[in-house]
Amino acid sequence: QAAAQELETRWHATGVYITLNQVSFDVRGRAANRLKKAQRGESTKDNEIVKRIWMLVDSDPKRPAGVSATKAERDAAQETARQCGRWLAESGFPRPVIGMSGNGWHLLYRIDLPADDGGLVERCLQALDQRFSTSAVSIDKSVFNPARITKLYGTLTRKGDDTPERPHLRSQLIEVPEDIEIVPLERLEWLASQYVAPVRQSPGRRNGTNHNNASVDVERYLTRHNVQILDRD
Repeated sequence: QAAAQELETRWHATGVYITLNQVSFDVRGRAANRLKKAQRGESTKDNEIVKRIWMLVDSDPKRPAGVSATKAERDAAQETARQCGRWLAESGFPRPVIGMSGNGWHLLYRIDLPADDGGLVERCLQALDQRFSTSAVSIDKSVFNPARITKLYGTLTRKGDDTPERPHLRSQLIEVPEDIEIVPLERLEWLASQYVAPVRQSPGRRNGTNHNNASVDVERYLTRHNVQILDRD
């Protein structure tokens, strides 16, 4: 309660952030039971994360840098998050924790992975970005690292000036399931497998091959993106 009250008095902060994953107890010595603004080099590092307990799917509206989102932009981000969550539910994922960051929308999936997950979470986010990002909203594929920070729900987001069109809003938890289930490893591996790495062709290379002479499975790519394949016969 004391921490929450102190945060409210720090009006100059653009946002208040937390580390989602489990942090080594050894780093407590940097600020033991007190709030402190992290200076350069003082934030939690990837090698100080004990394990991954959350996968953050951040539906973020595209807008000019340094400003808050408009209602239309937030609505677009909410719709993208809803589509993403529905597809994952149909694919066997449990219900996520749903949050609103003040500008975008979050789906938080409970996971149980080592800090060094071999790039599994990164590929999962790349797959979701590839499937759901649009010209207006992006699924942020950069939030894969173990020490990733995100908004502390319940605190005010103050990006840019507070205007009627682009107001400062309070981040909040929208929906928290009564039983938060861990995503099975095989579901994460399946999601990661949906990512289609871009094909980089060497200059002058043709006939659907890349510079390693690996053929491109066009039918698999179109099927994965729900593009109907017509039989010419």
